[in-house]
Amino acid sequence: MEIIGRYLSEYGEDIFVPEIQDFMVTEDLVASGTAYESLDSYVRGNTLTIEGVDYFEEIDQGMPAGTSVPIEDIRKWIADKGVKSREVPDHLLAKRIRDVIREKGTIMRYMIERPDGPAGSKILQKMIEGRGEDVAKFIQDQAGTEVGVRITKLIKDKIENG
Repeated sequence: MEIIGRYLSEYGEDIFVPEIQDFMVTEDLVASGTAYESLDSYVRGNTLTIEGVDYFEEIDQGMPAGTSVPIEDIRKWIADKGVKSREVPDHLLAKRIRDVIREKGTIMRYMIERPDGPAGSKILQKMIEGRGEDVAKFIQDQAGTEVGVRITKLIKDKIENG
């Protein structure tokens, strides 16, 4: 288990988190960069966990209609994304965005597929799909020799010491 955990940790840090970050950039899900930079991974036993800022779930899952987002958070998002409106000043734009979130939820470009509810970016779902074989192959490639040597030692020790 120790060997698998070590290589699973390496996979999370060197491959999985960077791929999630690449996806966030590709899908234009980075505003201030706080969520992007917050991504980290850790392993307990044989479980790889990805963690990030507390609002990462909203990026991933979206927010349902009726959600109230503070105007200051929206104003910061507008500034971070560089959003400009020729028709209204930033403070009115922030109020309009808040009202749309309250009425329809978030991440509108994904709502085409789910017009009846919130639709987030589904980062984690998209990144996990088909990942099992990739992880297994990575661990096998990285740890194959080490596992073989340890198993041989364990068998030898069992035979010699009962």
